Amino acid sequence: EYEQYVTKYSKKYDKNKKKIFLKKLEIIKENNIKYNNGTITWEYGINKFTDLSDQEFLKIYGTGLIFDSSQSNQI
Repeated sequence: EYEQYVTKYSKKYDKNKKKIFLKKLEIIKENNIKYNNGTITWEYGINKFTDLSDQEFLKIYGTGLIFDSSQSNQI
């Protein structure tokens, strides 16, 4: 599956990235079993970030939180 991922998202093959991808793929599959059983209400999928470690993702894309300084005086 990693090879298909590399092709689909135009990635370079990398052994370390493959390990990360395979770990995340297991998480995706485990989650989606729960989703299909109705235990949880969200489904995971593979995307261009699946081969990034959590640390890499945060380093590249930040926390995802947006601070609006114009709202800082409001509680």
